[in-house]
Amino acid sequence: MKIQKSVFILVVLFLSLGLFLPLQAAPLALMKIKVHANTDGSYTYKIKLNNLGPILPELTTPADHTIFDWNTGIEYNAGDKVLDDDENIVLFGIDTGRDDISIWDIHDGHSRFEGAEEVGFLDSDNDGIPNQTIGWHLPFFGWTLDDTIRPHTKLKEISFKADARITHFIYWVGGSDDATIWIDQDIMIEDRFGIYNASRGEYSSVFFEREIHVKKLKRGRKHR
Repeated sequence: MKIQKSVFILVVLFLSLGLFLPLQAAPLALMKIKVHANTDGSYTYKIKLNNLGPILPELTTPADHTIFDWNTGIEYNAGDKVLDDDENIVLFGIDTGRDDISIWDIHDGHSRFEGAEEVGFLDSDNDGIPNQTIGWHLPFFGWTLDDTIRPHTKLKEISFKADARITHFIYWVGGSDDATIWIDQDIMIEDRFGIYNASRGEYSSVFFEREIHVKKLKRGRKHR
């Protein structure tokens, strides 16, 4: 895979901005979150992520869609570009919608995905402090398609702890059909639809986002 650490950071930043695929697309992934109250007053959030397969075939960007490259000041035509290049999930995450909680003990589901707390770009309460997010992504180098979440497969036992009960999250996924989503020698730009290769005139990765509600606590079940 030819992708730098800074690229993955940029991807996560754009995902955190809330600039995502419109919801007329079929779900790329289904995430479920359950919460359990612990005896120490904290909460454990357990996540399952199911790759439902590519979005609707032949879904495209609007005919007049353009992408502005802030590095060069050049605007590129990206209209009518196909957005089904998302078969395998290469990154995902959640936005807590909060900026006042503690998060720890992040688990990766016995996979090669690496989870970490990150500073988001959305500010749900408009107090100048960005939301707290958690992002999971593959290692910056050396992964293969076998390390991704392939179509019709699930990733389980993803979890984290927090000191607050959160009722809903925004979750995102980033997908690609190969392990090369960033080519250094080409002109690469991110926008609300994904990672765009302006040199080749195609999207190499597609982003998707949805809101999810956390399942209610079950009485009598407590976890440390």
